Amino acid sequence: MHAKRISATLLSAKEKEFHMSFKKFIVSKGVIGALIIVLFYGLLMVGIYFSGYKVVPSKINQLPVAIVNQDKDSTTLKKQLKKKLAV
Repeated sequence: MHAKRISATLLSAKEKEFHMSFKKFIVSKGVIGALIIVLFYGLLMVGIYFSGYKVVPSKINQLPVAIVNQDKDSTTLKKQLKKKLAV
């Protein structure tokens, strides 16, 4: 019974030491700097992505599109496209 108490106190001391070293690691300059860089990079990428995404729908009618179809079996598709796009 006495051995269980000693091992329990040693285990809790090791756990406390681990928590203290983990806390020191989290608040170190390197980790904080890395978190700031990751957040800045993420916000930068989101800003670039969304600024480019908003432009596309407003200017989609100015996008030149060409359909090249040289096989003979799709003449009905060509006629359907001409009818639908003529509107």
